[in-house]
Amino acid sequence: MLTVRVACVGLLAWIPAMGYLGRRQAPWSGTLGWMAFDVAELAALVATARLLRQHDKRVAASAGLSAALLLGDAVVDMVISAPGTPRALAVAMAALVELPLALLCCSIAVKALSGSGASPSTTTTSARSGARREQAVAGP
Repeated sequence: MLTVRVACVGLLAWIPAMGYLGRRQAPWSGTLGWMAFDVAELAALVATARLLRQHDKRVAASAGLSAALLLGDAVVDMVISAPGTPRALAVAMAALVELPLALLCCSIAVKALSGSGASPSTTTTSARSGARREQAVAGP
């Protein structure tokens, strides 16, 4: 939980910094798009932290989304970065921040899903079966 909070604070600082650094490059280098993507990551991580704190089973969905966004960010950063220092920074960021945090989010999602005991489809089927039994016992 602390790791997710730290990531949220880090993203809060990173988003404006990215906007500033992006203005120093080409007039439109996709900076606004990356900032929007980082805001989406931040929202998913905040939702994950909040649901985790509340012991809500829906944390599996937000943690899974967070992991997917972080993994996508890491891969795209490494693929589109220029050779040399930018690529080294992208690899370092992926190895030290994005991928470990994505793994943490995956483990949160798996733990939440395995702790529920039954999948939603099984629960729905069981509820329908129970309703049919009650109806049969009560009669028309």
